[in-house]
Amino acid sequence: MGDSMDIKYQIFISSTYTDLKEARERITKAILSSYHIPIGMEMFNAGDEEQWEVIKKTIDVSDYYVLIIGHRYGSLTDEGISYTEKEYRYAKEKGIPIHVFIRKDDVATKPGEREENSDSILKLKAFREEAKTGRIVDFWEHISELENKVLLSLFKAINSKKGIGWIRADKEVDVAAMSDELVRLSKENNDLRNEVKRLESMIKARNPKIDVKINDGNDLKLEIIRRNDYKLYKPVNYEDLPEEVSNYIQPDEINEYNTQLSKIHELNNYNDAISSIKYIKDNQIKPTITVTNTGTGKANDIDITIEVPDELVIMKDKNLNFNLDEIEKPEGLPNHPYDLAKERRQEEMLKQHPELKAAINISKMANGFRINEPFRSAFDLSAIAGNVGKLSIHQSLSVLEKENIIEISINDLLHTNEIPFDDEDFIIVPKKSGCYEIKV
Repeated sequence: MGDSMDIKYQIFISSTYTDLKEARERITKAILSSYHIPIGMEMFNAGDEEQWEVIKKTIDVSDYYVLIIGHRYGSLTDEGISYTEKEYRYAKEKGIPIHVFIRKDDVATKPGEREENSDSILKLKAFREEAKTGRIVDFWEHISELENKVLLSLFKAINSKKGIGWIRADKEVDVAAMSDELVRLSKENNDLRNEVKRLESMIKARNPKIDVKINDGNDLKLEIIRRNDYKLYKPVNYEDLPEEVSNYIQPDEINEYNTQLSKIHELNNYNDAISSIKYIKDNQIKPTITVTNTGTGKANDIDITIEVPDELVIMKDKNLNFNLDEIEKPEGLPNHPYDLAKERRQEEMLKQHPELKAAINISKMANGFRINEPFRSAFDLSAIAGNVGKLSIHQSLSVLEKENIIEISINDLLHTNEIPFDDEDFIIVPKKSGCYEIKV
């Protein structure tokens, strides 16, 4: 094994001991017969922390690491892993070339050669899987087969990827050649480090970064307006009417109006509906949502959830009926004094100025649009929101009013690109004043 009798390679043999004692002895003799240096845990007290330091130093100066796994996991260290696995992990950490040989599951074994503890069985299974990851593994049944496979694997390694090895102190050393080799290796190492840095910078440079802004990142300010000039159906005193109304209404008409109101049971709900519509109309805001990829790489399968606090309500404005004339009126509702006064004042003006009649008819036609569903809800903004469903635009934006959230899904977004959601037909209405946080 090897191409020079002057260089001796140190080979660390790692395995459980009692169940693989004979295998270890055969491998040790085979390596010695090839004029190389076998070394293993037999030479140390594995339970001694000072001896573990010696084992680490021995692995450090070994050229190859041979791991033999049978059907036992072995005794545990303080870390909860076996000594064999501890040696393996250290060799892997130090970059020692590792050769793994795992005994097949279906071979006949002697008593004591198989693990019986359930926890250890699971740990052994996990260790075998870990040892198989990222490398070629040989499987064996009998010790003679194992011996041949170990020698062949080491022969290939020594001829393809030579270790440092050991030479006799009395042998002449070509100092110039060694110096040239050190210079070459140093340059190669430096080149590899630079290449790693370059690749890492490329990976970092291609990371996407998603930024979500509402109203260009400015605070969403909503001013609550509570007007008291809504035309509600409530009892009135003739003396409190403004002059432009009292000039066209008689006191007995006001008395009759108040009497009729007292007979209507659904009057409060109707007034609440009017107040709700007026409140929403006065206090709504239509936010703009912008999703931007501020990173330097393409982003895929973007899912964004915007949680609106309970003090705000999201609703779809196209489902709302802002035409007060379309609200379902309670049975027996009299004409409002303000409406009567307006009609009579208009009739008086038309008598005085007949030319205004054509202009008034055109105005009625322009304002005579209709909305299919009449508004019947009282002053409950959550109920007003109704059934919103999904909005389909550039990608996908959904408003879930029950959860009070906005969901955005984007298939992909190139870096530096943005998607504005500014043409959506939903609004936000405040329920009460205060300072609140919208979570993205």
